[in-house]
Amino acid sequence: ELLGLHRGLGKTFLLVTHDIHEAFKLGTRVMIMNEGKISQFDQPGNIIANPADDFTAALIRSAKEQEKMTVYLARHYDDLLEALLEHLQITAVTLLFSLLIASALTVLAIYSKKTGEILVHIFSVLYSVPSLAMFAFLIPVTGL
Repeated sequence: ELLGLHRGLGKTFLLVTHDIHEAFKLGTRVMIMNEGKISQFDQPGNIIANPADDFTAALIRSAKEQEKMTVYLARHYDDLLEALLEHLQITAVTLLFSLLIASALTVLAIYSKKTGEILVHIFSVLYSVPSLAMFAFLIPVTGL
């Protein structure tokens, strides 16, 4: 809308933004500021081609990387969503499995003092095993 308004009225606009993509798309001239000082004031193409300082160059690199990531996410959205859902399924199964085991072992420990002592020793050692070991065990078992 702003582009159409700018062209239609033929007036100068001053737009303040923190979005470099928006600034380059809408601005005929762009001012890059760093800590309240002007780093560069030029046409978008000139800023991209010839950054005036390290700050401006880093800003341009960051914008390019952000654009690449956005394109990647847009292209692989379905695959990423599928992987996320699979991860959530594995997490839910692992949590359920862990609760079932913990419940059974709690009942055993309550009814047998000796079993309880043994379980305390076993789990004090197993506590240091990362949860990824549980995932590695569950993947072939659940087929996820």
